[in-house]
Amino acid sequence: MGEKILLIGEPMGLLTSTEYGTLDSIKNFDVSIAGAELNVAIGVKRLGHEVLYYSKLGRDLFSSWVLSCLRKNEISEGFIRYSSIHNTGFMFKSKVQDGDPSVYYYRKNSAASTISIEDVRNIDLSDIAILHITGIFPALSNNCLEVTKYLMQKAVANNIHVTYDPNIRMTLWESKEVMIRTLNELAKYATTVLPGISEGRLLTGFETAEEISAFYQELGVKNIIVKLGEKGAFATDGEQTYVTQGYFPNQIIDTVGAGDGFAAGIISAFAEGLSLQEATERGAAIGCIQVMHVGDNEGLPTREQLGIFMKTNKKF
Repeated sequence: MGEKILLIGEPMGLLTSTEYGTLDSIKNFDVSIAGAELNVAIGVKRLGHEVLYYSKLGRDLFSSWVLSCLRKNEISEGFIRYSSIHNTGFMFKSKVQDGDPSVYYYRKNSAASTISIEDVRNIDLSDIAILHITGIFPALSNNCLEVTKYLMQKAVANNIHVTYDPNIRMTLWESKEVMIRTLNELAKYATTVLPGISEGRLLTGFETAEEISAFYQELGVKNIIVKLGEKGAFATDGEQTYVTQGYFPNQIIDTVGAGDGFAAGIISAFAEGLSLQEATERGAAIGCIQVMHVGDNEGLPTREQLGIFMKTNKKF
């Protein structure tokens, strides 16, 4: 088995409002880069692991920013492809005092949405330890869905650990029914599934973390980790069950990216051979760190910063 972490997804330009209010009333925005899989890639890289990130960009200003972000975080550009006729996606995000911010996407027919099986067919998985998939990339287009299935099936055939975060983006799907059916079909190929409690309720029709976990165990998933927000997480491998308390944030600034931070913690822990319980502890810690920072990935910790946080911060 290899040691590298492979992710595929869509990086986007992110314009975040600098003041409180609705997006249509704001005139000033900070510019950065976002994308769930990219956030996870950055988080895993900062914890000391080698990351391979596959995507496709347009030949535009946003792609330049994405490349700068990759270089800053020492993530290889070797798996970045380009389109001369499609643009890099971007999004707006509001600034809020409580709850989740509003977001508005410009990603239809983006460069990343044109990724095909032919693009990824020759990816060498021999040095890959973990493949991370979210439910966002397969929602971009039919061919992205086929690419997702192809990579997950290939990973399973090569005994590669597949982590899967449903990461629901309702506006990307043609209907709720199609979304639920598709995301649950993809879960069958996963080793570890990481739904939030609200996502789990929507996808399974069940209410509790125990019931949601049982649903995915029936699909053949080995590890199920249900994120419970500030309450922590529920994790089970079918034999043992763990309830991890959430860490207490000093302040909540931005909730977007908390789930990606959680996933980075889980993936890095599994890559190091840590237990399910230890992985869940790390995920909860990084999720908490994320909500105390502005931006989707700026607050992701180094290994040293994570260690200090876990030793000094209180739990609920």
